[in-house]
Amino acid sequence: MKVLEGIRILDWTVLQQGSICSTLLADLGADVIKIEDPRGGDMGRLYDDFFGIKGTLPKGSTYYFEFCNRNKRGITLNLKHKKGLEILNRLVETSDVFVQNFRVGVAEKLGLDYETLRKINPSLIYTHATGMGSSGDEATEPLIDYGALARSGLMWTLGSIDPNPAPAQGALCDQSGAIFAAYGTLAALLLRERTGIGQQVQSSLLGGIIGLNWIDTSMAGWSGQGLPRFDRKHPANVLSNYYRCMDGQWLMLGCYMEKYFERFFRLIDRMDVAENPRFFSPEKRSDNLEELVAIMEDIFARRDRDDWLRLLRGADMICEPVRHTVEILEDQQAFANGYLVNYHHPRFDQDIVVIGSPVLLGESPVDIQRPAPLLGEHNNEVLRELGYSSKEIEGFAQQEII
Repeated sequence: MKVLEGIRILDWTVLQQGSICSTLLADLGADVIKIEDPRGGDMGRLYDDFFGIKGTLPKGSTYYFEFCNRNKRGITLNLKHKKGLEILNRLVETSDVFVQNFRVGVAEKLGLDYETLRKINPSLIYTHATGMGSSGDEATEPLIDYGALARSGLMWTLGSIDPNPAPAQGALCDQSGAIFAAYGTLAALLLRERTGIGQQVQSSLLGGIIGLNWIDTSMAGWSGQGLPRFDRKHPANVLSNYYRCMDGQWLMLGCYMEKYFERFFRLIDRMDVAENPRFFSPEKRSDNLEELVAIMEDIFARRDRDDWLRLLRGADMICEPVRHTVEILEDQQAFANGYLVNYHHPRFDQDIVVIGSPVLLGESPVDIQRPAPLLGEHNNEVLRELGYSSKEIEGFAQQEII
């Protein structure tokens, strides 16, 4: 049995933070019904150029919309129409969770805020994923992923010693906000299971990325200093650094413990370095760091990366290749654990590699049951479940309610 089997979630979201939140819950078995405006739907359907990668798909979809909205059913509702709101309220009566990620104040204008919906369903879990939280002078200000990355301090910590800010591609703030929103929703569902009490769950882009940057932010709180940027010419430990190999590929070492120092140089038959008085202790190495890094660079430039991987792993040393993202699609370890899965998209008759579940449950499958919905694909199905007749549904379509 799936963990959230029998749980119904209403997804009134756009783009990524809110949509990924409900997708994570759908992967756990929840019946997620995505609610879109019939006049175009989620803006993610229009994201056909993502950082220069063309992602247009047939039938009004895009790569972006597909990977943000799998495992959901989809309906359209004109929520500015009285009848559209009436239909949504009937859905709320029989649902467990309502997820939205619009700016603070938008839901209130439409009568879709927590205080209004809890009167319809007192046990409802209402998850609101915002930009900067719902409190404070700036709660109603707009915020996007890059803004949260900059404001959180992470854009400064990322990257090398280069003094310029280092934006990260891939919408890390949207993703971390989504994960924390799903985490809060699960906690609220657990409490409701014990007490019957519904509640509002709040997360945000800013809060999520501050939480993701846990160590750096905590260090600043304790010491008044943030972590410095990584400088490969002046690492804390030369065996916890990355080096270019003979074939031009990069290798990352993670051997930060003292026991690895002699082991490494004995392995490559360079005990002259390990026994050199200038490098004999951590303090001496720190005093002569640039010289030692130069020696390490010369050493690694004498073998190809894969040769280094075989040699070092054979000696139980911690090392990994520095990969481009496309290379992860061939990582058999990721496939073996279900982090990546091969998926045949039934609508487009296309075989693709998609992200599986980062979390595996021994007794409860977490898998892909259906692709992202077409705009309004499940209108008839969901409305019939609410008790509407075919004639009524046909009338909704004619009146542009759905």
